[in-house]
Amino acid sequence: MTSTFLDCYEDPLIDVVHGYTGVGDAMTYLTELHESVGWSAGGLVSTASDLIAFARGLFGGELFDDPVSLAAMTTDASGSFYGLGIALQEDYRGHAGGIAGFRSLLNYVPEFDTVVVILYNHDGADPEPDRAEVLNPDLPLLRAEECGLGRQSHLPRQIPNQIDGIRLMTVASHPLTLKWLIRRRLKS
Repeated sequence: MTSTFLDCYEDPLIDVVHGYTGVGDAMTYLTELHESVGWSAGGLVSTASDLIAFARGLFGGELFDDPVSLAAMTTDASGSFYGLGIALQEDYRGHAGGIAGFRSLLNYVPEFDTVVVILYNHDGADPEPDRAEVLNPDLPLLRAEECGLGRQSHLPRQIPNQIDGIRLMTVASHPLTLKWLIRRRLKS
């Protein structure tokens, strides 16, 4: 992981996108948000590549000397479908969250040994529909390609997102949500 840092406490290791909030024509670029508000609630800045590496290390048991640590994170002792910081669903494990201007989702699908990372630079974005489509077994992912839904000239950045090494380039799409998802359906 070479592109992950704690915002406000470390120098940026990568060029970062700007966050937006609001809906429709009332979108606001968050220029005055101090990065320190994130701390453990979202202050880490990362790339999809680094998040995939983290998930592979975590769920592959490589991050802890004692396997009991991972077991505690992935055990639902209370019936809440949640371990220690990890959502435990029938088909996937992971975490989703957000902070002013941003949303993210990281899921690991044990059945397919696949990691899915979704990143947005708009705090009103909902990653669940994209996650559901990515994980839909009836829609096999054949290949990924650049997705450009309504490019915004004032936000030209492209941020790499990935599904296990298949590089997807996100681009700004109205309403300034970095959205990725290209699926090719099997032809009969």
